[in-house]
Amino acid sequence: SSIWASDEALFAHATDVLPRSGYAWHLRGMVALRAGQVEESIPYFINATQCTRHHHQDNELVLQGYLQTNQYEKGLKWAEEGPKEGLSKQYLELWLELARHQDAQQRVLELQKILER
Repeated sequence: SSIWASDEALFAHATDVLPRSGYAWHLRGMVALRAGQVEESIPYFINATQCTRHHHQDNELVLQGYLQTNQYEKGLKWAEEGPKEGLSKQYLELWLELARHQDAQQRVLELQKILER
């Protein structure tokens, strides 16, 4: 079947059939990353984060994608509108890097203080 022709086809089908599956979106994003399609992976990871159950790194992968594609404003906006509790150290470091790129000095100071704890 054409669905099994490639990982890309398989997980594109999975997200069509199971649009509320965070893991299907996560795996579709990972396939895009492995193919060097960083920008294309961002919406897949964003979709994953909107599902009840998703991979624990999806939020970080969104921020990492924005950083790697120099979309600092979009990344900072996404972080500012995103979760504020239970954040990993890596997530906070990525958010800090985005804030630095956007000269958001107040946010930089706040994130540095959090990371020093």
